[in-house]
Amino acid sequence: MTMSSLPMGCLMMKKRNLIMDVNNVLWKTRHILKLNKRKKEPYVPQLLFIRFIDEMNALFKRYQCTGVLCAFEGGSNWRKTVYPDYKNREIDDIYYEDVQEAIVLLREFLE
Repeated sequence: MTMSSLPMGCLMMKKRNLIMDVNNVLWKTRHILKLNKRKKEPYVPQLLFIRFIDEMNALFKRYQCTGVLCAFEGGSNWRKTVYPDYKNREIDDIYYEDVQEAIVLLREFLE
């Protein structure tokens, strides 16, 4: 279909969607922040939430997107059955619970 064959007032719009891997972005952000490894700092879930929204907004504008899809990890993963410590950050990261809380905050906000 060419532009000349479209009805008056109808434009062809190219859609561009932004896809965000929520867990990946939050863990990346958690490590970029260089938080104290020995003593937990306050308000980390809220800070991660804000940073995620800021990054999503910046990417949305930069790439002139028309939509956003946020992907969250599912509950069951075959890799964890084969290797129980797969992505098990809970063992050695004092901010594990903070990242999990940020995930919940984002899911509730986006829903």
